[in-house]
Amino acid sequence: MMHSLFIHEDAARDLRELMQLQPDAAAKVLALLEEAQCNPQVLDSLLDHEFGKGRSKHYHVSKWLSLWR
Repeated sequence: MMHSLFIHEDAARDLRELMQLQPDAAAKVLALLEEAQCNPQVLDSLLDHEFGKGRSKHYHVSKWLSLWR
């Protein structure tokens, strides 16, 4: 199955805000998103709960298990 990456308008807005507040952190997020658009293995890893746990990779993925209210 071929996946694709869609950046929601809210996420794009959050990234723009992060660029103003913490440009280094925003650059890292943007680099990961750009890599995911070109690399199916990176994109697939974003669906893998606990990918990179324990600093075994350059980034860690975890699912939102419940919504905070």
